Amino acid sequence: MESQSDKKAKHAKDEESELWESLIDFISANVSYTTKRLLPADLKSLYTHEKLSNFEAFDDVNPFAADYAVSHNEEKGGINVLENVVYGW
Repeated sequence: MESQSDKKAKHAKDEESELWESLIDFISANVSYTTKRLLPADLKSLYTHEKLSNFEAFDDVNPFAADYAVSHNEEKGGINVLENVVYGW
């Protein structure tokens, strides 16, 4: 008979393997990219320059890096979840 901790460990391992499989599928997807020259009019609407309304949801834990504190991005709007990653702009 499996103990509760064994069941949780098995469930966590199953979720981890599913995550890895999904991540591999995502990274290996064939995607066509195009580049576009941004004009000054495009830059006006590219960023919202607004604070993220649900910023409090990120107070407890940063889902991208536990050791990086999230902060508002004053230049683009949204929040900085990593040094070079802005969410919600």
